[in-house]
Amino acid sequence: MNSNVNQILAEVHKVIVGKDDVMEKILMTLISRGHVLLDDVPGTGKTTAALAFHRALGLRYGRIQFTPDVLPSDIVGFSIYRKESGTFVYQPGAVMTNLLLADEINRTSSKTQAALLEVMEERQVTVDGVTYPLARPFMVLATQNPVDFVGTYPLPEAQMDRFFMRVSIGYPSLQDEIDILGRYCGEQKPMESVVPVCSAEDVIAMQQEWRTIGFAPQKMNVKIFERFRIANDEFFNKKAEFFKGLKDTYSTNLEKKQQLVNKAKELADSTDWKKTGDKLIALQKEWKKVGTVPHKQGELLWKEFLDTCNKFFEARNKQNAGSRSEEHANLDKKRSIIAQLKELVVAEITDNDFQKKLKDLAKQYSTIGHVPFKEKDKVYKEYHEAIDAAYEKLHATNAKRHFDNFKNNLKNVAKEGGNALGNERGKLLRRYDQLRNEITTYENNLGFFNTASKKGNNLVEEMNRKIEKLKADLEMVKQKIKAIDAEKK
Repeated sequence: MNSNVNQILAEVHKVIVGKDDVMEKILMTLISRGHVLLDDVPGTGKTTAALAFHRALGLRYGRIQFTPDVLPSDIVGFSIYRKESGTFVYQPGAVMTNLLLADEINRTSSKTQAALLEVMEERQVTVDGVTYPLARPFMVLATQNPVDFVGTYPLPEAQMDRFFMRVSIGYPSLQDEIDILGRYCGEQKPMESVVPVCSAEDVIAMQQEWRTIGFAPQKMNVKIFERFRIANDEFFNKKAEFFKGLKDTYSTNLEKKQQLVNKAKELADSTDWKKTGDKLIALQKEWKKVGTVPHKQGELLWKEFLDTCNKFFEARNKQNAGSRSEEHANLDKKRSIIAQLKELVVAEITDNDFQKKLKDLAKQYSTIGHVPFKEKDKVYKEYHEAIDAAYEKLHATNAKRHFDNFKNNLKNVAKEGGNALGNERGKLLRRYDQLRNEITTYENNLGFFNTASKKGNNLVEEMNRKIEKLKADLEMVKQKIKAIDAEKK
């Protein structure tokens, strides 16, 4: 194993100058069947190191450039409909390789990050209820920029737990920079000189040998412990520096929030309802932009700030109490329409009458003004539940009629001769792929909404309604495809 290790590192060092300890850690992680996270600023050679290992190891290589629009299916794969067989066939994703470079892994959403959890822990993927094993050997070599960089998402604890090591490469020394310049000034690129010195079977053999190795000699244990102690001291020194900077940040943020409290107190007794209300709302938005503070102090300041703002808004609400009677009347009107919608769903009437009545009730509802704020979300939910039930009934009826008309028209299409049925089937397949992509996009976007807020919950409900509608359309397309296949027989 030692000869293989030395050969691999020798090839990698054709590209990477210095950083022996980091390259050894990456290779050690591979041999011990782990995964490694390279956490550093841009320009330190994270991606270059991954490419060098790929070329030296002679393993199959896959790369995912993580961005906010990367989908879980890009990673684990997806099922696609094959018209020849009339079945869905698995299309492998980027993980079906030996060495996977997850480049800038923290630039995508947590939903997409989560697609790697099963991959890294169990070395398998599950798509549409079917599990597919990964190739051997398998390793994820991920890179990420510091979390304070624009456009980054912090990796969740479950994701971090999958990594055996988290290391930083760091910038090269002055002498190493001179060496790098000398290597890259020539016509030949250093990466092109890296050749594979082992195979997948060699890596598996090294992994098996690693598992059989027992304790190191006493003398080596001392050396290893010394390296551990130095690394440990370095970690805790950096930790101390981090928390010192965090303490300074907390102090600054506390001062900013106290200033906002003072400004709110100056406005609390104002009777200029519109202007002062706008100012207090602006202060609340500014409050959200201020960074974190110690929990206990932050809670006290927030309570003081909130009580001060509420003092003004309660006085304004009391002044405007006259408008509340109109809002309660509007609430009664909306609930009356909701009751009529519920009766409409169970009524025995023609489709045309049903559609006309539904449209009329929806129009009436839209013309009604504001309701009491405390009742707004509740009546909104009641209305949409009632309207959804009505449209579900209407959609089911229309869908059946639409499908019956489609099947009846197939014979006419077949009479056109040529490949008329095939062309129609092709259109449906394209529509099928389009609907799948839309559903995936909507489901991925759900992870961006803040469900802790009322507005966020409403948006999530609306998004789920759209997804259900798309799924119903997708099912209709599948039924049409089956109908065409039956007609062709």
